[in-house]
Amino acid sequence: MNLAVHAQSDGDDIVFTDINGNKLNHEIEIYNSATGQLIAWVNVTSLSSSTDTRLYLYYGNSLCGSQQNQQKTWNAEYLMVHHMNETGDIYDSTSHGYTGTNYGTTTESNGKIDGCRLFDSSSDRYDFGTATPLNPGLSSWTISLWTKISYVNNTDVLRKLGSNAGFYIRMHQGYGGYNYFQVSDGTNYTYHYWDTNWSDGNWHYINAVINRNTNTLDVYLDGNLHNGGGTGNIAGFGSITNTSSLRLYGGTNGRHDEFTI
Repeated sequence: MNLAVHAQSDGDDIVFTDINGNKLNHEIEIYNSATGQLIAWVNVTSLSSSTDTRLYLYYGNSLCGSQQNQQKTWNAEYLMVHHMNETGDIYDSTSHGYTGTNYGTTTESNGKIDGCRLFDSSSDRYDFGTATPLNPGLSSWTISLWTKISYVNNTDVLRKLGSNAGFYIRMHQGYGGYNYFQVSDGTNYTYHYWDTNWSDGNWHYINAVINRNTNTLDVYLDGNLHNGGGTGNIAGFGSITNTSSLRLYGGTNGRHDEFTI
C-alpha cells in the first residue's frame, strides 16, 4: 500500500468497504500526501465477536470527488463529535452542528490525535450554547474526552448547571477519590469520584456515564471502570435539564482532544 504515490493529494479518492463491497462512511482526520499517513474514522456497521471483520481500503482514482461522508460517519447516538484540531472555534462532525465558540484557547500541535486545544487560563473555554438537546434530560449519556491536565483545586472541566440542575466534571481531591462527576435534577443530586487521579499532567481518556437503565453514574479512566467515593445513585431522579450554556474548561494548563457526547 502506497497512498503517497497513488492516492489523490487530499485523499478524496480513499474509500472503505466491508467484505461484500458495501461502502462504509468515513471521515478523514489526518492525511499527509507526502508520507501517506492516514487517520480516519470509519463507521463499521457490523463487527463479529468470534471472527475477524475484514475491511478494504481503495484508492487511486484520480478523477473522482471526495468519497468522505463526515456526518453519516457518526450515527444518531452521537450528540456531538469534536476533533479539536481547528485554529479557533471547533466544529461538530455530526449533523447536529453544535459549534464550540472559542474564548481564549490556542492551537497545540501535539494532541492525542492530530492537533488539540491549549487552555492556559482559568477563563479559557468553549461555549456550545443552550440548545435543549445539550441536556441529558431523562436519557442515558456518555461524555468522553482525551485530556492532559494538571490539578487545579475546585476547577470545572465541563459544566452545564443552572437553578441547581445540570451536571459538571470538577477537579477536586477528597471523599475517596480524585475529581468527580455530579448531576442534579434541581431537587436531588449525586456524584461519583474517580478512584484514580487523571489530573497528573499526562494524557488520559475519561468517560462520565449517566445510565438510566441501571440508575447509576459511572466514571471510566483509560477504558476501565474507576468508581470511587459517592453513591452515583440516580434512582428517582427527574429530568437533568437547565437553560445554561454547556462549557468546556481546561484549568490553567490543560490540553483537550476528541470531545464527544
